Amino acid sequence: MKIFLMAYELTKNTWQGMPRYAAELYDEFLNLGLNVEFVAKGVIKTPILHDNFFIPYQVLRKSGRDTIFHAITARQSIYTPIITRRCVVTIPDIIPLIEGKIGDSSKPSLASLYGIYVYKMAKKTPKIITISSLVKDELINILKVPEEKIEVVNFGINEQFRPISGNNFKKEKFRIGYIGGLVKRKRVDILIESFKILIDKHPELDVDLFIYGQKYFKNLANQYPELLKLRKKLGLKNVRFEGLVPYDKIVEAYNSFDVFVFPSKYEGFGMPIMEAQRCGVPVITMEDAKIPDEVSLKTIKCKDKDEVADKIFELLTNENYKKKVVKDALKYSQKFTWERCAKETIKVYEELL
Repeated sequence: MKIFLMAYELTKNTWQGMPRYAAELYDEFLNLGLNVEFVAKGVIKTPILHDNFFIPYQVLRKSGRDTIFHAITARQSIYTPIITRRCVVTIPDIIPLIEGKIGDSSKPSLASLYGIYVYKMAKKTPKIITISSLVKDELINILKVPEEKIEVVNFGINEQFRPISGNNFKKEKFRIGYIGGLVKRKRVDILIESFKILIDKHPELDVDLFIYGQKYFKNLANQYPELLKLRKKLGLKNVRFEGLVPYDKIVEAYNSFDVFVFPSKYEGFGMPIMEAQRCGVPVITMEDAKIPDEVSLKTIKCKDKDEVADKIFELLTNENYKKKVVKDALKYSQKFTWERCAKETIKVYEELL
């Protein structure tokens, strides 16, 4: 069996989940002694040209009797099932179809239109891998994909995410943390408002809020300017916007937090949740969030901003409670490995040969 992974980019040194997914699969396949190649963007730097012309050309050129083509996202699968039936596509979420509702795009109408086209073509792929039970249900109920075509293969979490011995990154102050995007879907405003409630209720606490995320002023989908205004309105001098944390420092960043709050409204998987838990940090999410059960199972789910503030306080002041939350989440999150992800993916390939 020969495997061709098709994506726009393959790298672990990024905040984006799918290039990291591609890179982890590639490395695991090599470790297992498989014949694997990666079809990269090469000289074509424009994603639409890469997906609509370069990928089909490569599929035609590389096609063989025992070759499996794996599109890392739906965009790379647009024409592949027309050329060959030995193809698989990973669909991580349905965000391209709902960008207008969740606020991820500055041009939601155009994004949704292209998303409908891409997903309509992806449905023709013989086998579809989803990264969570939530996305599988959405594909069945919203896109009407036959259930027998879908296999759930969860992401893994890289072994670099771990508690740092001695935790030299703790400061004298408590640290509440967030790592992720600053778009509307992530609901960082809920975190900031919860933090205001916390320090108003407990002025004795010496605590800072660290927010790591890309700062944009001109991207209409990015809420950074609005979040700055909210910080000023609430008079919060101890809310710090740190920008993107360098990827080689991300484990240190997680370990520096006493509590990680992830108020996102929707996630196909939610890697920051598992990454924080693997670093021994308790995670708070929201009850109304659409996050896969297998990912949010060991998080503390809150119904509103007041409860978020109360749970943060309990985690900061009740050491026994915090230790139990951390122990349970750490043990559970260690089940999610890239080796398991790769082996389950190979089983999907084998069904096509």
